[in-house]
Amino acid sequence: MKNMRYPFQLPPLYFPPAALEPYISAQTMELHHGKHFRNYVDSLNALLEPYSQYHDTCLEQLICQWDSLPADIRTAARNNGGGCFNHDFYFRGLSPKPSEPQGAFLEAIRRDFGSFDQMKQRLAQVSVQVFGSGWGWLCYDKNVNSLCIIATSNQDTPYRQQLYPVVAVDVWEHAYYLDYQNKRADYVDTLISHIDWEHAGGIYRNLIDGGVDTPF
Repeated sequence: MKNMRYPFQLPPLYFPPAALEPYISAQTMELHHGKHFRNYVDSLNALLEPYSQYHDTCLEQLICQWDSLPADIRTAARNNGGGCFNHDFYFRGLSPKPSEPQGAFLEAIRRDFGSFDQMKQRLAQVSVQVFGSGWGWLCYDKNVNSLCIIATSNQDTPYRQQLYPVVAVDVWEHAYYLDYQNKRADYVDTLISHIDWEHAGGIYRNLIDGGVDTPF
């Protein structure tokens, strides 16, 4: 949904719903994408419909500058705009094909975390420890030219901390409960093994090459 404007459209799922079975079921994928993600898109459109002054505002601007919106839509824009952005980032970052980081991305991971395995362990730890609903993130900090791992609550995004997302781990219960019940750690470990690290590497390369266009 990068640079998308009102009316927002639900992006397609980038692989068949059953592509990650038996690790994540088709039922979970269909509910997560087709129901939960769609609800954020529909709710954001309904919220902005009477506010034509924001119809040409891209999604990234809405979520970065939600506190400047009218008070009566501010919280809902934060929640639904963040829900749209986070879910799109999450689904785009998954793949049924195993992959590993390469090149400059792998070098940055080793520099900032010691090894790829150590980074994955830290990402899993931070994601599992999110209290309630939220997200674990691998991010790029432009100010210090390094990768970092953070958590955000609910549908907040790393942009609010002036960080650029590279990988997203959804730890809302609707992302895993049908398949893993309360075993969040098992889900997170499985999910991280299905992250498209080649895709993440492309995001990282774009960031360090100066392809940063999100307003803070």
